[in-house]
Amino acid sequence: MTKVTVRIPTPLRSLAGGAGELQVPGATVGEALRQLDPALIERILTPEGGVRHFVNIYLGSRNVVALEGLATPVAEGDIVSIIPAVAGGGSRALERRMEELRACIPEVTPREALALQRAGAVLVDVREPEEIAEGTPAGALTLGRSYLELDIEDEVPDKDRTLVVLCAVGQRSLFAAEDLRGLGYGDVRNLAGGFDRWKDEGIPFHIPRVLDADARARYARHLLMPEVGVAGQLRLLDSRVLVVGAGGLGSPAALYLAAAGVGTLGILDHDRVDRSNLQRQILHTDARVGESKVESAVQAIRALNPSVRVVGHEVRLASNNVEEILGGYDLVVDGSDNFPTRYLINDACVKLGMS
Repeated sequence: MTKVTVRIPTPLRSLAGGAGELQVPGATVGEALRQLDPALIERILTPEGGVRHFVNIYLGSRNVVALEGLATPVAEGDIVSIIPAVAGGGSRALERRMEELRACIPEVTPREALALQRAGAVLVDVREPEEIAEGTPAGALTLGRSYLELDIEDEVPDKDRTLVVLCAVGQRSLFAAEDLRGLGYGDVRNLAGGFDRWKDEGIPFHIPRVLDADARARYARHLLMPEVGVAGQLRLLDSRVLVVGAGGLGSPAALYLAAAGVGTLGILDHDRVDRSNLQRQILHTDARVGESKVESAVQAIRALNPSVRVVGHEVRLASNNVEEILGGYDLVVDGSDNFPTRYLINDACVKLGMS
């Protein structure tokens, strides 16, 4: 049975045993949601089985309304997010709650927020990736609402530092600001009017570099890791790594580097695929016996990850070409099988200031 992750918003976590996310089975979004506690289901679904008007359900970064609704199919590892629909309209109870939050969370104008940022405050943009792709204040910390509580303490460990939270129109950010105060941040403010007002007032912003939908899907597990995230994945996509030797050592290294999303991957080898080596040289297949190892490796890597740029070097590394070849890369993985080549690579790396 397919299992998906359902993310629970803070106001409803008491109905999920305090959990921020749950692993549940289901073939569709609706089936997955119906595995939750009945009291929680009652808050998000109507007795007729529809989504309540003050709730949005997202599959990944897309509202299921734009897909097939609750009948939208899910795949293993998909993320379903329950998000309060506070951006316009809503129940009277929700409106009262927002009034209560505005009474206790200070609001600032965009220009006041800019002045606070220049004085050391952190702007925290809690919009979703597709919204941030349209622009965000320069220097803002972009933390999607779903990951805010998980990531904020790593990004801003000083809980005395002023935080100004923003979303599109200043409503989702109120709830985010409340959660940040609950985490112990003492000075949290809300940007009134959100990023829409920021743009309307003509304050400069920048268009950040983001991952496209294919990359977000391919590297989803990396993006969940605080040590990688979007910034780390972008660095991987910009990196250039040379693997010397497409044999027993270079084969697994090249495959894992390609799978991880290294943007440019060089493969250097002068030999050909031999059947007797296939038990350990996993880049190659029986069908490619007799082909050059470089060409075989290029085929394997492109089949695994078409977005990787593969550069083949079908040459023997020597003193008259080593610096020219290595100089085009950031990192060298030495998979060679003889000491003269290893010493040659080491000397060239030291001279070029490489790892």
